[in-house]
Amino acid sequence: MFTCIIPTIKKSEKWRIQLPLLLENQFIEKVIIVIDLIEPYFADIDLYAELGVPKIDKILLHYTGGGYFCNGSWNKGVELAKDAENIILVNDDIVFDPQSINRMADTNLEVFGIIGLSNDGVFKEVISRTFGFGQLMFMKKKHYTPIPEGIKHWYGDDWLFYQMSLKGKPNYTLNCRLFEKEESASSGSEIVLEQIKKDTEWWELNNEPFKQFFWK
Repeated sequence: MFTCIIPTIKKSEKWRIQLPLLLENQFIEKVIIVIDLIEPYFADIDLYAELGVPKIDKILLHYTGGGYFCNGSWNKGVELAKDAENIILVNDDIVFDPQSINRMADTNLEVFGIIGLSNDGVFKEVISRTFGFGQLMFMKKKHYTPIPEGIKHWYGDDWLFYQMSLKGKPNYTLNCRLFEKEESASSGSEIVLEQIKKDTEWWELNNEPFKQFFWK
């Protein structure tokens, strides 16, 4: 069974299309949507009613209060997935074929690090993170290593990829059909662009030991 974690700062609404597909899937135990906005009024309203999301046990909406960005929201989502055995990290700006969940349910994730997205049609081990890898990632929750505070929006999938390599867990790519995508929909806002600059500064100072693992 999987817990699916979707971070969003409301720049894309594709997650609304994905949500019913996840709820219908027999291998999805819970969906956690981590909403990261600097809008304090969100703390005082019924999030489910505001976003038109059914209030059922299978869905958890969590409002961060802002400032977590993508990587911090992944960390928070994994923290909230207390009883999860397997997790799926998915961007809010894609809609993916849930058949990939069924395939992963038949896969022994214990022996893998991350199985990420690929468009080349091949299930294969990858030494360097491929383009698009972090849009959709399957893994054992216990293998997840929290992403450092120094990188809040970018490079989180690079960090996770490398940490799995350190654990001796091979990372693989999975071919998965995307019904819709709106890549990097959140990255055009001023606040996100400013954070990306800070992330890049941190990354340039700290990635030397393992930069060969990363897509460029």
